[in-house]
Amino acid sequence: MEIKIYGGPDCRSCQELFERIRVVAEDLGLKADIQKITDIEEIINFNALPVLMIDGIIKHIGKPIPTVSDIKVLLTSASVTSSPH
Repeated sequence: MEIKIYGGPDCRSCQELFERIRVVAEDLGLKADIQKITDIEEIINFNALPVLMIDGIIKHIGKPIPTVSDIKVLLTSASVTSSPH
């Protein structure tokens, strides 16, 4: 699973989302490549930050950031759809 959080380098909400994702993925035992993208060239195309992308699909944009329980649902459903059958 590839997870990208797009946001400004000094954005508190962006950092909080990154930390929540990291903790929830670890708690769920998911093997995930979690990246925080702060490069202006990559974030300039989004109208609001932070942006959460899972396996190339945007799952959330802007504030308020998803709660821990929302993130569990997002990651669990993404892991089910991306696992081989």
